[in-house]
Amino acid sequence: MAEPQSSNRQRHAHVIQYLQYAALWIGLGLCLFAVWKLAPNLPQQVGFPSAGSAAAILTLLLTAWLCGVAAWRQLFHAFMGGMLGWRLALRQSGLLLVGKYIPGGIFGLLARASDSRNGESRTQLLGIGIYEQIGTITVVFATGLALMAAALLHPIWLGLVPAAPWAGLSAILSIHWLLKKLPLRGVLRAAIDVKALTPSLRPLLASLYITLASALAWSGVVAWLASDIFMLPKMEAIGLAGAFGVAVTAGVLAFFAPGGIGIREFSMFGLASLWLPAPQAMALTAILRLLAALLDLMAGLTAAALSPHTPGRPA
Repeated sequence: MAEPQSSNRQRHAHVIQYLQYAALWIGLGLCLFAVWKLAPNLPQQVGFPSAGSAAAILTLLLTAWLCGVAAWRQLFHAFMGGMLGWRLALRQSGLLLVGKYIPGGIFGLLARASDSRNGESRTQLLGIGIYEQIGTITVVFATGLALMAAALLHPIWLGLVPAAPWAGLSAILSIHWLLKKLPLRGVLRAAIDVKALTPSLRPLLASLYITLASALAWSGVVAWLASDIFMLPKMEAIGLAGAFGVAVTAGVLAFFAPGGIGIREFSMFGLASLWLPAPQAMALTAILRLLAALLDLMAGLTAAALSPHTPGRPA
């Protein structure tokens, strides 16, 4: 009996790996298609940033991505106890970021959860990934609101930015508490597996503060572009950075739109119009989407480079 069971497990593992590879390469293809469609649509009147500004923007983008990877490692540690290696965490990040371009909104999370190499429960990884999305949305939205309030009302609102991770912590713990209270008995396997976990608060909060650092790096990109290309004063540039955080939240919540494309842009254009004329607001929106797609493409190519050459082979 042991040999058939072992053979079944191996076949199941191979199927999971092939599905993961399919998600990776389909997502990469769709992400590349998005970059190809976006690049020619940039307004011709927008000037290129200086070499120094381009280097600063690239550094901020890489910082945002690496902070996102580090936040996922801490969140994994908070719920699972161990710590993911950087190689695996980078690969999982790429799977997540390109998987979101597949219509349905869940394929990035499923692809990352399937990349279990140390015997972790895939259903638990999926549940933790959903918690990550909840925490990230809360932190990004709260940060965006604080930055917009600072620009529109008074700079004192900037003092609320460091509190954003606590809002994310409250959101995750509240939902986890509600999940534990639900009388689930064989109804939803993933929920049952996740409700058995007890998160450690220190790495959980550390994860959310690293998420804040990632959000602020993206805010820095927006503010830099607003100042360097559109010559906006500092506080107005900060307001645009906050608008981007709110727009990103809208795009993530619109899970039916691959990568939030369309919803994020519509939201960003509307909010950016508070500080920019319509043509410039549209230009900034297009630039930010292209930068996001290029960063996702780089993360996906990194995942492809770090993946084992043969499906089912241990990494």
